[in-house]
Amino acid sequence: MSKSLKIAAWIISVLFHPLNLVLVGSIISILFIPGISKEPMYALGLTVLLLLYIIPLAFVPLCWVYAKITRQEFSEKQQRLTLLFSTSVIYISAAYNLVAQHPFVLLDSYIVASACLMVLSFCITIFWKISLHAIGVGGFLALVIQLSLSAYFFAYLLIPIALIIAGLVMSARLYLHAHTLAQVVCGFIVGVGVVLLCLNIGFYH
Repeated sequence: MSKSLKIAAWIISVLFHPLNLVLVGSIISILFIPGISKEPMYALGLTVLLLLYIIPLAFVPLCWVYAKITRQEFSEKQQRLTLLFSTSVIYISAAYNLVAQHPFVLLDSYIVASACLMVLSFCITIFWKISLHAIGVGGFLALVIQLSLSAYFFAYLLIPIALIIAGLVMSARLYLHAHTLAQVVCGFIVGVGVVLLCLNIGFYH
């Protein structure tokens, strides 16, 4: 394994972490809200940043500190499940609050889809190590496709970018031997399927 390629694969994995993609997807959804003015848009963006990104990330050092204080050793699977569970709870809470306070169909549907994916990822991870990165890129691609199908013209320009990101991320996870091909492919299918389902239910409900 080439050292430079390994570093590149690691950087790609960090840059396109599932939480990063959810944040970018949410921001894109906000930008496509028709008629929204700057102040509400900025306020909504900051709320999404806090609830879907900063708070979930804060649990990573908290888990590390807890392990050090209690002197417990957690396996990779235990760490993964702990973070998925905490993120699932945060995302469900965020989805409930954002849907109740900001009735924007696209954004609400995407955040609900992200919450569903977190819960589903947690349940699957109990039995099998599905690729969370592949779920993330699959969900992001599904958002871009749905935007294109819903007559948002500029979204067509994002499809090639989303496809390139998906290819890079899935290749990186395979190159790092973080997942098998089955785990990556299944993750991608789950991400695309769940997001498309939630977005279509939201649009046509």
